[in-house]
Amino acid sequence: MKKFFKKIIPLSLTIGIFLSSSIGAFANVSEPVISNIVNIEVVNQLINNIEDEVEVTGEGLYSIDKNAIENEILNMDDKTLEILCIQGGFNSTDEVVNSLVAGIESVNEQIEIREIVFIDEENLISSEDCDYYLQGGSTYDLTHWWGRTRYKSTYAANWWAADLNKQAALNAGTGVIAAAVFGGIGGIPNGLTSAYCLHLATNVSYYNSLSSRGIVAKITWALAYSMRTQ
Repeated sequence: MKKFFKKIIPLSLTIGIFLSSSIGAFANVSEPVISNIVNIEVVNQLINNIEDEVEVTGEGLYSIDKNAIENEILNMDDKTLEILCIQGGFNSTDEVVNSLVAGIESVNEQIEIREIVFIDEENLISSEDCDYYLQGGSTYDLTHWWGRTRYKSTYAANWWAADLNKQAALNAGTGVIAAAVFGGIGGIPNGLTSAYCLHLATNVSYYNSLSSRGIVAKITWALAYSMRTQ
């Protein structure tokens, strides 16, 4: 059984998104599109609900049971599922599951060709970034079965936000937007639109403005994300 969400957005959330986008038109830094507290709860519940359904095989690849993942997604409370679908632009839980599975399959492909390597049981990094990560650099990406954690210095975050805004303004194709959002790893979810790109850029700029240490963004293959300062 799947649940459908026909983009019926609660009035309070609609107003919040509208105001956030409107503020962005008149100021350099706007407020976050959706409360980061809500984002963190959605991301954490998504990961916690399905992590037991993902295993690492003897070959070092992720093994998944799509039906089991779908059941765990359906076990999430309706409010969280609704926010998840709104943020990712999904119409049903099937689309959420497909997006997650596509992302995990993309990670396996990158592992097989040694583009990314495990540094511990839960994290992978680009095989070219190993030394830089060990030096404690503030701009690098960690890859997980559920998505990516993107560390950006203040300078790098400004460039990231500019690139996201550029792709949104150009109404770029989903492949280009996926590269801008995830950094070249992951599937191409249906919900990756110019609007999503713009909202992500707004949050990158907002959290980057809060300190001089840059940001950390956790972005799932289902497009739910949370953000904080470094």
